[in-house]
Order: sequence, then structure tokens, then C-alpha cells
Amino acid sequence: MGRQYDVNLTSARAVDEKKTSAIDVILPGARFDVLVEFEVGSAVRAFNGDYTLYATVRNQTTLAPVATVSKSGSLAGQQTLEPTTVPETIEIPAGWVANTGDVLDVLVSLLYKTGSIDDQDAATTTTFLVSQ
Repeated sequence: MGRQYDVNLTSARAVDEKKTSAIDVILPGARFDVLVEFEVGSAVRAFNGDYTLYATVRNQTTLAPVATVSKSGSLAGQQTLEPTTVPETIEIPAGWVANTGDVLDVLVSLLYKTGSIDDQDAATTTTFLVSQ
């Protein structure tokens, strides 16, 4: 099957709240956003679709998850010849626990369902450092 039958995460980056530049360093437990874009192929876009994005903040120093958040949405069916790009912002609430010096990243997974076509994809942000 070609791209028209695919749903692909095209970007995922952890950013400071309401910003667009990727995080290099973050305060322990601080709120931040994950900016995500995914592309829905034209054949998939022809149907009404529901999607769920899952964001798991991972501590690469301790090899443990520190937060998991999900966000759901829908797209009405639309006839189009080109893929549709969908931007989303996932808010990671304050309160997660990691130590100064720990290295984090965010694993984002996407599940997209229509009446006849289901697809999934995953992407990882760049790493960032916890520091005071």
C-alpha cells in the first residue's frame, strides 16, 4: 500500500510551555508541551477518523517512565488528493519526578482508526537535561 493508506508521525518535540523551540534543559517537575505533527494519507482521510496520541516521558538515566499523558481527537472525512498534516499540542503537567542531571526524552505513539482503516506510528523527541 502507498502513502495514501498511511498515518505517520512527522515530528515530535518537547518545548517549554507555549513555546516552539526544543527544550535543552528543564527544571525538575516543570510543566512543558510536546508539539506533534502527523500526516494522514488521502485514502485514510476520506473517512471519519478518531485518533489518540500517547506521550510517555522517559528518564533515560534510570530507564523509567516519569509521566504518561494521552490526547484524543477526531477528523471528519474529506476527499483530498494530498495528505493532510495535523498539528497537536500535548501538555505534560507539572509534578513529574526526576533528579538534576537526569536525561529525559518523550516517546509519542499515535493510534488512528476509521471504519475500515486503522494505522499507528511512533516517534521520539530529542533528549533534554534536568537541571536546577
